[in-house]
Amino acid sequence: MAPFRFRLQKLLEYRERREDEAKLALAQAEGALANEERRLAALEDERRAARSRQGKETHSAADSWLWQHYLRRLDDSVAVCRRRLDELAALIAFRRQELLQRATERKLLEQLRHRHLIRHTYEEMRRDQCTLDETATLAYCRRDS
Repeated sequence: MAPFRFRLQKLLEYRERREDEAKLALAQAEGALANEERRLAALEDERRAARSRQGKETHSAADSWLWQHYLRRLDDSVAVCRRRLDELAALIAFRRQELLQRATERKLLEQLRHRHLIRHTYEEMRRDQCTLDETATLAYCRRDS
């Protein structure tokens, strides 16, 4: 029996690599999102703590200005972090769509490979059966004569 050889095997391997790259890109984007969420939580905790400290202590005018500036910077940092979270969420949606597309491309080639394997197996079995039939016919003819 001749070994099965899929003519598009290199293309299938290329598509598998592209799918793996898409999985990696998605995982990296999800990791960045998790890091940014932790950063946002830390900034919000810091902002809450700073607001509570500011309310408990009495300050001079200069200290009050510094506190206001510090709190404004924290608010700005939180806003930047939230925008970054939105960007990362959009990136993750894009990466998921990209992974879905690449997985579909790979699956199509795998299905084609499977159909070719079935056809190859069928053809090999048919050839083997023809050989067996011919051998049986020759043996019968020898016995008959």
